[in-house]
Amino acid sequence: MSTIFTPSDEYEYWLEMSNTGDRSGSVFASLLRPLDLAFKKLESMSIGESEDVVEEAFNALDDLWKADEAEYPEARMKLMMDVVGNTLCRFIQMRLSDADLWRGSYNQVEEPLNQAVTVLEQWIENCNRLTTVFWPNFSPHKWKSPAFVPEHAKSMVQRLNEVMNLRMLHKQLTKLLSTAEQDELKTKDAFAPFSGLNPLQYNPYTEPLWKAAVQQFQNLLKPAEQKIAGKLRMQLRNMQGNALQLMQEFKRYRELIKEESIRKELIAEREMLLGQLLEYVKTTQQNFRSQQGSGPRRILDVPQVVNNIYWARHIESKAKDIEKTGEAILSDLDGYSGLKKDTSHLLDELQEYHREQFDSWSKDTMEMIKDKTLSLATEEQVVEFEKGKHMRVNYNRRLVGLIREVRQLIVLGYTIPSRIIEATNLAKKFMTQAKALEQVANFHNTIGDRIIKSQRPMMLEAAMSFAQLVQKQQGITWNNTQAVDEYIVKLQTAVERLSRDNNRLVTSHNQIKDKVLLMMDTDLLRQQQKWKDLLREIRNIFQQLESAGFKDQKTWRAHWDRQIYKALEHQYQHGLEVVNQHLPELKVELVYRNRKLQFSPPIEEIRLKYYSQLKRFLNIPNNFRGVGEGGSEASIYPIIIERNAFRYNKLFQAAEELFQRLESVKDKFEDWVALGSVDMDDLIQKRCKTSEDYDKNFRASKSKGQEIGRLPSTEEKIDCITVSFSAIRSEIEIINRRYWDALVSLLQHSIIRDCHALNRFATESSEGLKRQPQTIEEVGESAARRNEIVAEMPEYDNLMKDVEKRNKMLANWTKDKVDQVSKVTSKWDNFQSLVTNYDALMSKQIEGLKSSMKSQVKNHLKDVERFAAKWYQFKPKDDIFDHDTDEILKGLAIVKEKKREWDVLVEEREKLMAGFEQFGMEKPDMSEAEKVEKDLLEAEASFSLFEEYHNGMNDMLKEEWIVFRSKLYRFEEYLGQWNDKLQEEQKNPLAVKLLKEIEKDYDLVPAMKFVRGDAFSEKHWSEMYNILGIPTSLGIDKLTFGDLMRVKSKILDNKETLKELNSRATGEVAIRQALQELDAWEIEAKFSLVEQTDSGNRPIKLIKDWKELLNKVGDLQCLLQSLKDSPYYQAFLDRAGIWERRLADLDEYLANLNQIQRKWVYLEPIFGRGALPNEQPRFKRINDDFRAIMGDVEKDPRVVSLCKISGLRDMLVTMMDQLSRCQKSLSEFLEEKRSQFPRFYFIGDDDLLEILGQATNPTIIQSHLKKLFAGIYRVDFDDSNSKIIAMKSLQVVEELIASSVKALDHWMWQKQLRYYMKKDVAVMRMVDAEFEYTYEYQGNAPKLVHTPLTDKCYLTLTQAMHMGMGGNPYGPAGTGKTESVKALGNLFGRQVLVFNCDEGIDVQSMGRIFIGLVKCGAWGCFDEFNRLDEAVLSAVSMQIQVIQAALKNKEPRIKLLGNDLGIDYNSGIFITMNPAGKGYGGRSKLPDNLKQLFRPVAMTTPNNELITETILYSEGFKHAKTLGKKLTAVFNLSRQLLSAQQHYDWGLRALKTVLGGCGNLLSLHKASLEDGAQVDEKTEAKLIVQAARFNTMSKLTFADTNRFDSLINDVFIDVKVDDVSYEELVNAIKETLKRVRV
Repeated sequence: MSTIFTPSDEYEYWLEMSNTGDRSGSVFASLLRPLDLAFKKLESMSIGESEDVVEEAFNALDDLWKADEAEYPEARMKLMMDVVGNTLCRFIQMRLSDADLWRGSYNQVEEPLNQAVTVLEQWIENCNRLTTVFWPNFSPHKWKSPAFVPEHAKSMVQRLNEVMNLRMLHKQLTKLLSTAEQDELKTKDAFAPFSGLNPLQYNPYTEPLWKAAVQQFQNLLKPAEQKIAGKLRMQLRNMQGNALQLMQEFKRYRELIKEESIRKELIAEREMLLGQLLEYVKTTQQNFRSQQGSGPRRILDVPQVVNNIYWARHIESKAKDIEKTGEAILSDLDGYSGLKKDTSHLLDELQEYHREQFDSWSKDTMEMIKDKTLSLATEEQVVEFEKGKHMRVNYNRRLVGLIREVRQLIVLGYTIPSRIIEATNLAKKFMTQAKALEQVANFHNTIGDRIIKSQRPMMLEAAMSFAQLVQKQQGITWNNTQAVDEYIVKLQTAVERLSRDNNRLVTSHNQIKDKVLLMMDTDLLRQQQKWKDLLREIRNIFQQLESAGFKDQKTWRAHWDRQIYKALEHQYQHGLEVVNQHLPELKVELVYRNRKLQFSPPIEEIRLKYYSQLKRFLNIPNNFRGVGEGGSEASIYPIIIERNAFRYNKLFQAAEELFQRLESVKDKFEDWVALGSVDMDDLIQKRCKTSEDYDKNFRASKSKGQEIGRLPSTEEKIDCITVSFSAIRSEIEIINRRYWDALVSLLQHSIIRDCHALNRFATESSEGLKRQPQTIEEVGESAARRNEIVAEMPEYDNLMKDVEKRNKMLANWTKDKVDQVSKVTSKWDNFQSLVTNYDALMSKQIEGLKSSMKSQVKNHLKDVERFAAKWYQFKPKDDIFDHDTDEILKGLAIVKEKKREWDVLVEEREKLMAGFEQFGMEKPDMSEAEKVEKDLLEAEASFSLFEEYHNGMNDMLKEEWIVFRSKLYRFEEYLGQWNDKLQEEQKNPLAVKLLKEIEKDYDLVPAMKFVRGDAFSEKHWSEMYNILGIPTSLGIDKLTFGDLMRVKSKILDNKETLKELNSRATGEVAIRQALQELDAWEIEAKFSLVEQTDSGNRPIKLIKDWKELLNKVGDLQCLLQSLKDSPYYQAFLDRAGIWERRLADLDEYLANLNQIQRKWVYLEPIFGRGALPNEQPRFKRINDDFRAIMGDVEKDPRVVSLCKISGLRDMLVTMMDQLSRCQKSLSEFLEEKRSQFPRFYFIGDDDLLEILGQATNPTIIQSHLKKLFAGIYRVDFDDSNSKIIAMKSLQVVEELIASSVKALDHWMWQKQLRYYMKKDVAVMRMVDAEFEYTYEYQGNAPKLVHTPLTDKCYLTLTQAMHMGMGGNPYGPAGTGKTESVKALGNLFGRQVLVFNCDEGIDVQSMGRIFIGLVKCGAWGCFDEFNRLDEAVLSAVSMQIQVIQAALKNKEPRIKLLGNDLGIDYNSGIFITMNPAGKGYGGRSKLPDNLKQLFRPVAMTTPNNELITETILYSEGFKHAKTLGKKLTAVFNLSRQLLSAQQHYDWGLRALKTVLGGCGNLLSLHKASLEDGAQVDEKTEAKLIVQAARFNTMSKLTFADTNRFDSLINDVFIDVKVDDVSYEELVNAIKETLKRVRV
């Protein structure tokens, strides 16, 4: 034994003994082999890692002592424990030999010393446990000696502690001294006595040297102790908290307090601590006594007795700490004996209590074992059946609790009675079988509940077989272990099979449920293709299960048909409510054509498109098939239309309201286009008479032009209709320009016209005045002319003045004049002189003419007498109106002839009367002529009325019928006008005759619409000709309105027959036109192809515009479906049936070909580069088939040509399946690469393939680094491209001072995020939470502004992670939720990945993200988490729960999505949420089970003022505090006072945009300053106002623009508002235009 110095020596010894044939030697050698290997690795380990070796030594010695084949000698075992301790001491001495224990920094020395003490104390404790707990209770080989302690290890621990205490003493002392005081007292030389002395070389010979050095060290520190005593006293006096906190503060300075001088100085403080500890011990004792009856709070999954002992030992550890601390620093005080006594009593009570607890437990357990209430009856049957149904396992469940209690009590160091041990071992023996049977029993008893009710017919046979197997146990007991095992295996096999089948059905059920729930949330109006896909996937699930042998699906299918019905009706009802908003967008332009506002396309076409889309949606339930594939349940869906028909009224009302709103859009522009609807020249001529009128209109036109510039030129959305205003705005500008031009032109023309008028008047008047009259007429004419001229002269004189004024105004507005004005002015002056001399010339001519006028009167009266005689003889009599029209026309001719003769006499008479009047002579008697004239005019009036009616009717009767049928309203209006006119006339015979004819024609009007023939074919025209008796020789093109009027009696007699004929023609033409549209589409519809090259640079034509094509096929199918409702459909059945089958095939072909093309485009570049060699043959076949199909399409690009490709359906189905296999193989390949480097989980497949394919290309890798490492912008490689050589990318103190923080446990300090070095590892602490720093490179990105809200968020998130949960910041947009998580991750040195959640993310995608997070230790922040579908949320909660449980329990591995993963404990999951509702569409509330996984923190409105101030300071503003308040005030007032527009944002995001602009403007301004110039507050304010206006004004309405400027002026007083200028840009544009000569 004297040669054994290391564990390896002992192993070699027993190995030699085994070679000599010693049996015990081989046993001991095999058991010592692990120990030998562990200690051989020790030299390569750090001190901290050596704890594993200590644990290995513990297990090896325990196995060595308990060896079955031989007993290891007790004396040799003591040697082995000493040997292990000595070896560890030598290892520690070697590891610490390079450390400067005296001059090294305290933090560098503390950790290795603590690790060394921990390792040695662990070994000493292991020796104690082995020799007091484990081996004395091991009956085959009991330890007989007292507890063994390895002395050398114990002495080494003592020496290490002394070194630690000396370093601690020195640290505490220097901490309380200033730098100057340290230099004065030479504290740096305090460790000089230890120079040349190795403190780790412990032995009895070096002990005196060590003690002398320690004494010398203490002497050197004596002067310093006197100085620090007062400082320490003040620090302890200011300490606040309970007794234990105060005691912890004393313990921090324990080494100092042990010094005699300091102990004396701190008597008062120590007595205060003594008093508090006395009070604490008494209170603890009272609380302990009071809680003994009720017991402490239960710990989860811990038995009551163990829980009580834990509680007592926890109190005991605190009492021992008080006892130990009191002994060290309070033992010299008078009251210490009382504290020691009370503490001893408390410890005695605690020890007595947990002894009683153990004894009570042992007694109760022994009694239960004795009376067999806690035992296993091995002779009984393993299972029984209660009431013949429920299966019960004959295994006392209390035995499981007993096993746990025994295990935990042994760990606590208690010796368990052997009787209990035996019972426990027996229970352990059958516990595994009992648990297995319990699981089977539980499955058996709940099988009915496990199977979904609607799936029971599918599982009935399998469930009955399992029940029969369970009943066959027939007397199997626990004694028959083999039979029990066989029985369990059979049951487990059956359970596994039944469970597997049920799980498959449940999974399928849940899959269908997810899809139906998805249907419930899928917009039927906008996502019809998604509905089709979901329904196809559901049918596939049914078919797969049926193929797998799950028959009798009728009940299950019926169940899902009803659920799908609910989803369909829900979305149908929802669609009815929002159909106007969600119909496909109709683009409309407001235009001005034909002098009126109208829409392009016309409103009729808009209505047609709108109602066509609406009808297609309303008819969906009629065409919807359930999962029964045309079974009886398929008929339930059309009922939806009947059940919701009452909603249609509101729907159509909303549609009409939509069109009313559309029409109302015109009202905004009616005034603007008013000028365009009139004749501008005519309007100007009527309104502009004077120069003032023209001036007003010129001013108005110019003002209008300015207002037009402010009109909107964008679009306005009215539900599903988008109206564009660009065309109308341009047209308004044109109208105003035309009006201006018209004003100028007409003003010029009016001046020229008036000049001509003045010139003409002056010229003609001058000529008339100069000519001497020779006859009476000429005299009269000359005199009248002179009077007229004199009367007209003032008017023309005013006109002359106005012409001159208008000419001057024209020059003012257009810089142009009319030259004729000056000439006319001169001529006018000459004319005025001529008028003045006229009267003297005319007086001589008048007298000679008066005498000849009397003889002319006599001759005229004789001519009148002769005309009267003839008229009374030949005029038409009154009975002529009773004859036919021809006779009336003859009378009309006579009246017209006599009227012409009489007009000649009237003209002669008027000349004579004018002469008499001119010369002032008495007029002759003309009464006889007036009598004749009255009679003639009455006759003319009667016949003119008939002539007017007859001529108007003849004009219509001559028109061709195919032209006039669209103008029948003219016929009806004509009759109505004449009826009203004749009713007002005096009732003469002619009027009565015409009224009767009009009444007959009125009866004909309603029947005429049945012979219009708009929809007639040749067959229908022939039928109408036969009915009315019109000769068939009269062609349709020659048929006139008069031809139909001639058979009007037959039209009235055959009115109903003609009505039926018209209805039949209209119905047939609609079907015919639809089929013609299909025929035209067959010829015109062609694929829109685009050429693309594949990875091998081979060209191929691909199809584009899929959506439009698929929608068109769907529209045509709906069109055909709507034709079936017509009663005239049967005549076209064959032709329509061909098209129905053709369109169904096209719909399937196009849908499949679309998916194939998308997958081909995605996969071809991948496989073209040679990826996945095993899948290359498969993809080559797909590629060949796809190219063949696209080649056929290129040859014949007509869409219907797909139907002519032979075997296309099977080819497409095969290609779809093969592409899915290729994609699956690709996904598996990429998943393998992601598992090797988890950060690949956060980039897309395309990026990952590029990285893998270009792994040696630094340029390609460079572009993806930002996605993998957020803080790295780029990296620099060495010349060989193999190594990275470079990577590029005050408030808390004030609060601490204000709160007078002087202690480390003060809340204001504890709640801060603090950094420490712990065992060479950087850690962060916040309150009681501690985390490791992970050194993720963060770059030099902008930092988040720190506000009280940030502190609150950080505190909540760190506490959540400390408790193994996630964090959930929630609140409105713009409150810093995501940014706070990213900023905290930055402080932790974590990679933070932000994922924007929406309805498109599925469970598989989320699972892949989670795998990446847990494998690389990153944080995932899931933004807008509550936008995920409810089904996805539910599944995701299970994944998150698994991850959080592993993080909380420090489990090394987890299972996620079927993968066994290693977990990085630094990973974390966070979610952010906007409020559900309140303007945030698509958000929902989290399920309760998901809420419990995340600790919420409400992110209310952030402190915008503080944030603004901080950012302005960081941008370089010196007066940020006042300017920040003003800018924040502007945003707050804008939110309150400006109008509420949907696009307005007055939150933090908009504010930060303005702040960024402020910084840019300040930088530009500083760059323009001269050296040494400063920016004053007024300039800074001006820049802020400029940035605020620049970033805000463009989004405001016109009215709000003025209000915003007013707010700016009110807040920023005396700051001149300027717009941002772009002088360099303007100059560059000017230079460019000049260069290109524009």
